[in-house]
Amino acid sequence: MYPIVLQLENIPCLIVGGGAVAERKALGLLQAGAEVTVISLSLSGVLEALRNEGRIHHIDRAYEAGDSRRYRLVVAATDDHELNHLIFREAESQGILVNCVDDPENCNFYVPSVIRRGNLLLAISTSGTVPAMAKALRRFLEKKFYPGFAEDVEELRAVRKATLQERELNRQQKDQDYTQILQSKIDEIISKMERSC
Repeated sequence: MYPIVLQLENIPCLIVGGGAVAERKALGLLQAGAEVTVISLSLSGVLEALRNEGRIHHIDRAYEAGDSRRYRLVVAATDDHELNHLIFREAESQGILVNCVDDPENCNFYVPSVIRRGNLLLAISTSGTVPAMAKALRRFLEKKFYPGFAEDVEELRAVRKATLQERELNRQQKDQDYTQILQSKIDEIISKMERSC
């Protein structure tokens, strides 16, 4: 597996299915800024609300052959294994990223368990083999992130930006100052994480 973080801002993504799993996938894609379409004859309460708010597009019918071709990423989240497999074959043949939920053999990418704290994104994956383990590790690690962690990371980003903008320093001095300042702040953050357990 080759781990990457995808930029999905305004990218058209398709979810086939309207239940609880489709709901979770839609919320994750929306958080990434994706343009989400759901094809399903029925929607969960949350998906209905998202549709009514105009946050997702809804096609109120069953999946039809060729539906996936307009999208860059497809999630098959139905309880019909044969349909999920059809969606996988169609999408993959067109070079589209496709994930069939709970069916690692019919995926060309897996969705990791994720921790978000401000700009920090921590992804945990068992390559689709034991999702429950990834979820358990996520819950364990979440306890390490103290209140204010995101703010500390944002401060670290600001320090980095300010240090890089000091044009009057020569490159070597700038690198030394940057490393010392950042390492001190990073050490402080790690120390707080260790104490939070």
